[in-house]
Order: sequence, then structure tokens, then C-alpha cells
Amino acid sequence: MCRRSVLQLRPTRFVIARFPAASFATSADSAGGDPACTLCGGTHSAIIHAEASHHYRRCTHCRLVWQSPSSSYLTPAEEVARYRTHENSPLDAGYRNFLAPLANAIATKVAPGARGLDFGCGPGPTLSTLLEERGLPSCVNYDPFFFPDGLNDDSKRGAPFDYVVTSEVVEHLYDPREVFERITTTLLAPGGWLGIMTSRVANDDATSEHRCPGDADFPAWWYHKDPTHVTFYAPESLKYAANMFGWDRLEFPSRSIALARRKR
Repeated sequence: MCRRSVLQLRPTRFVIARFPAASFATSADSAGGDPACTLCGGTHSAIIHAEASHHYRRCTHCRLVWQSPSSSYLTPAEEVARYRTHENSPLDAGYRNFLAPLANAIATKVAPGARGLDFGCGPGPTLSTLLEERGLPSCVNYDPFFFPDGLNDDSKRGAPFDYVVTSEVVEHLYDPREVFERITTTLLAPGGWLGIMTSRVANDDATSEHRCPGDADFPAWWYHKDPTHVTFYAPESLKYAANMFGWDRLEFPSRSIALARRKR
């Protein structure tokens, strides 16, 4: 699944803006100190895994794991090329089955006919089809690379939405704090639900109740081997986000799904 970096919202236009990797670098990147956590901004972290060109840090405060330095991120062209190798289609039974748990989870949280947004739908939008089959026909498809105008047409935009779904998106975020803040405050209505699908890590060096990998398991974990995956969330990371962005409900129905409700 293909996805994102930083959401930048303007008064009449919704776009994902890509910035050069250097713009994400902190002084610590070059000075040799601990770089700031991309979610909470904390400056205390530990390296849990190192590779030739980069390493992965664990924030001691919010427990986020992220790739560093920022100069090791793919360019937009490299990222798109990787996404184009994915074969995602609403006609693919395997892909539909993969997405079905998120569609089922969000459908239990909103009323029939609720308006929604698939944020980062990829080249073959499928969640909107599954949601329509579950009584939610009004889901806008948006993707910075493949459906960049999905939120620009006033007749389609409809923000704020009753729900926003992000399937295999948030692990691609270079600046998750910025994106979560803008989704919550600009795209999601008060009382609306945010559905997140991403493979999580455990809070610490122990496998969690959902069998999420701990620090010792991280080097062999398949999920970080995709070069477009740069950010990995522990349950504690999303709890921190809930406090930061005003989510008054946070649920973890599975090891890859989280549901958050914006405060009314």
C-alpha cells in the first residue's frame, strides 16, 4: 500500500506536500546527539537496530520507533516507484480480505450513511468499495500520488468527515505529529472516528498481548524491511497521540488496527 509524508492544508486546497529530506533533519542529526522524536518531540531515545545507511530509534517517552537519519529516506520518485509494484485492486479477493477488518471496525462506530475519507487510498481504491457494501456509500478517495485532487473539489470534499480511515499509511509518515494534528483538527468532525491500520510494535522489549514485536524482535521483523516504512507505533505511542490531539476514545481491536474518536 502506498503512502505519505506531511499533510499541508490550505484554505481551499488539500494537498500532501513533500519536502526534501534535509528539511526534516534536526541539529542532532548532524551534531551526533539524539534527534527529536517525530511524534512527541522528545530528545531522549535509544538505537534498537542499525543498518548500513540508517538506524531505528526508540523514543523513551512515547515509545515510537522511527528511522534515522532523515537523509536516509527515499526520494518521492523512489517512493512512487515502489508503490507501483503493489498490486492492489477492489477486484482482488485477497486484498479485500486484508482490508475487511478495518472496514468492519469503522462500520460499527458510525451511523449508516456517514460521510468518510480514505486518506491514502493508493492507486486502486478499495476501502471505499468495502465501506459502501457496509452501508457507507459516501467515502472520498484521496492519495497524494494517485488521487491528489480527491479533496480539492468542493462537491466531493465534505470535510469535516464523520470518519477517516488510513490503511497502511501511518508507517510511511515522516512527520506523524503534523499529519495526525491536521487530520484531527481539519478533516475529522468532533465525535468522528479515525481508523488506523498499521503493524504495531510492543511498548518495550517484550512481545505484547497482540504478539507485536519487542525491541529484540525488531531486526528480524519483516515490516521495517520495506524501505518506505519509516515510523512504527507502540500502543503507548497512540495513547500519547490521543492525549496530544484530543482523542477521547482509543481502542485496539487487533494488533494492526486502532480506532480513535475525536473529542466531541
